[in-house]
Amino acid sequence: MKKKYLFIGLILGLIALGVVTFFLVRNRGEEEIVEDINNTPTYKYDMILEKQYKADNLWEYKVSGQFPNPCYTASVEEIVRESFPEQVTIVITVSKPSEEMVCAQVISEYEHEDSFTASEQAVVKLEVID
Repeated sequence: MKKKYLFIGLILGLIALGVVTFFLVRNRGEEEIVEDINNTPTYKYDMILEKQYKADNLWEYKVSGQFPNPCYTASVEEIVRESFPEQVTIVITVSKPSEEMVCAQVISEYEHEDSFTASEQAVVKLEVID
């Protein structure tokens, strides 16, 4: 009788171990995917930010991307948050054409170059708003 309970306990223990291992492995894979997404952000309109620290707290940057047609417009704003290191956000606000506007449906290249002042340690990111 004791052997029977020992055998049932062993089987239940192995099942529990298998379930725990399954959830641990499954969650680990999801974390790796989320981390990869965070390391390589994708932006609307295929916007890419290229930035370079020059000297004397001067940064130069270039934003490039593609719009579905030439009637799209964009405005750019640099937001420098005073902290150390500074948190700099390049905000691209995209304006879509009105419904009544007639536009050729051809990909339109977008490019904007400018500069801002922040320390060499500043963290610079891009934000695209529709």
